[in-house]
Amino acid sequence: MAFEVIDLKMLDEFVESNSGLGMPLSSLQRKTVEDLTEAFLNGSIKTVAREKCLCGSTDRKTLSKRDRFGLPFGTALCGRCDLIYQTRMLSADSVSLFYQQYYWPLINGDREHSTTLSRDLSMLKTAFNNVLTSSKSTLVVLEIGCGRGELLAQTRELGSVVRDQIVLQLKGFDYSSEAVDRAKAFDLDVDVGGLKEALDSGIKADLLILSHVVEHIPDVETFLTQARRLMTQDGLVYVEVPGVLSLMEQRAYGQSYQAFCVLAHCYNFCLSSLKSVMVRSGYQMVSGNEKVESVWRLNESRSMVSTKEANTQILSYLLDCQQQRKMKEKSTLYLVKRFVKYLLRYKNFAG
Repeated sequence: MAFEVIDLKMLDEFVESNSGLGMPLSSLQRKTVEDLTEAFLNGSIKTVAREKCLCGSTDRKTLSKRDRFGLPFGTALCGRCDLIYQTRMLSADSVSLFYQQYYWPLINGDREHSTTLSRDLSMLKTAFNNVLTSSKSTLVVLEIGCGRGELLAQTRELGSVVRDQIVLQLKGFDYSSEAVDRAKAFDLDVDVGGLKEALDSGIKADLLILSHVVEHIPDVETFLTQARRLMTQDGLVYVEVPGVLSLMEQRAYGQSYQAFCVLAHCYNFCLSSLKSVMVRSGYQMVSGNEKVESVWRLNESRSMVSTKEANTQILSYLLDCQQQRKMKEKSTLYLVKRFVKYLLRYKNFAG
């Protein structure tokens, strides 16, 4: 078993370090945590325990006991397919209410949600350029979980260079009515809803965008299998999720795995674990990286993807992140102490 080569004492220390509060909270976030806890207690928001991975395996190692907000949504690493999944997650019938009432104030706190895109969109551009190579006069771009329409607006900009050659149709769905209202301010065709509403619309997309959506879906393989019905036969799907093997490069989390985790994310992916889920759901990877940004096409082969030593790679990477974080904290504390000592000496000398 791949887990056996990992220092279990270090892993236990890692788990304990990810069992408290993962980050400072604003007043609005604290209030939302209180409201959400009350919703858990009165049953208006339900959760379910998860004993096994999507692949069916019960072989796992606990990675954390709480998320960044200190809520009891721990994670575990599957010993078979290297998928990191929540050991407790929101029930399917509570997802819509959670996103309507709690998600944005919990994630953003007192900050206004930005409508500017600072992340790299090269992989999305690659997907868009690939669908442009078809001989179609009309291209349909559909985004599920479009939020406030930033990516759809960006895609419209990408299509502006060929507006004389093709007709670009953009459509989006999101559970948040507030987000939908913001998207409509961009003059975008966006409705409240998700996969079901998109399927009911009868739309067929040449490019389907699932940006920071897949990690939110409890029954993700059913979702992805049904999403195939939204695509044309030669269509592409752009999938972007937070990449756990890029944690060191994501400054917002300070190399903290717990800060990376959030109750809204049922899964934490690396590229290989996303590939396992996508292949089992009927897709073939065109391109991808560890951020994780990826492009896929439809495929009928649904065999299990071999991940070999990915479990060890993930555990070693996360332990390394923690060690580097500890070293950084010690270094910062050392510099602060030196500075205080210098001030005291200067004060004594001046006096």
